[in-house]
Amino acid sequence: VVSRVNYMLADPQRGDVAVFHYPNNPQEDYIKRVIGLPGDTIEIRDAFVYVNGVQLDEPYINEPCTAASCRNNTWELGADEYFMMGDNRNHSSDSRAFGAVNRQFFVGEALIRYWPPQDWGIIQGHRS
Repeated sequence: VVSRVNYMLADPQRGDVAVFHYPNNPQEDYIKRVIGLPGDTIEIRDAFVYVNGVQLDEPYINEPCTAASCRNNTWELGADEYFMMGDNRNHSSDSRAFGAVNRQFFVGEALIRYWPPQDWGIIQGHRS
């Protein structure tokens, strides 16, 4: 379940789980976690994520990054740009592959997971 209203009233925040139109094919929607906000510098160094030079605490990831899936790189975000990453870092197509996501592509904040049924529950954002 996705709330479109949340992002009509406020901007996405770091740690939110958000749905957005995939920038390379706006007919397709992705769901990822907001890692970087407009103006941030995102760096992956030695398989860890840094935001503005500070290592990000990420208790929500499914498994630590491997050096092969989280290669060293740096991204400078412009106005209205967000860096999105999947919680399943080693198997996620996210901003590491397709770059920052412009604010105009956001659909809403993910609030409740209902599939698969055994994983039903409220999605916990992790704001920092």
